[in-house]
Amino acid sequence: MAYPMYGQSPVWVPPQPIAGLAMKPPLVPPSPGQVLIRYEIVEPDVGCCKCEDLNITGIVSLVVLVFIFWPLAFIPCLVSDCHSSSQRPVYGYPPAMMPSPQPMGMPMMAPPLAPPPNYVNPQPFPQNYEQGAPSSKY
Repeated sequence: MAYPMYGQSPVWVPPQPIAGLAMKPPLVPPSPGQVLIRYEIVEPDVGCCKCEDLNITGIVSLVVLVFIFWPLAFIPCLVSDCHSSSQRPVYGYPPAMMPSPQPMGMPMMAPPLAPPPNYVNPQPFPQNYEQGAPSSKY
């Protein structure tokens, strides 16, 4: 996500493909409203008879082995360094945009605290408060 200058809303920039890697089609076609989220790197399948993504080294070694000793011509298909990686686009819904920063203004006052306890009408004092002890007239 690109962050523009102050006061402008952020702009989402789609990712760019990795230069030098072959492009494969997406696993799932995009639905309406989906955008390109990222590119994933796909490691090649290595194994017997899986020679569709051989790189130059793999092709040359395959041809040389065909002419020298053809029963071993499958060896470049088993070596992972003889295959080239590729990339595949991944589609999804656009990321949530962050709100633009608000301009700085004057600092606001804190909200008022709870009102103080009611001291206007306190509980009445004992009748013999002046003597210091409660009366025992019951």
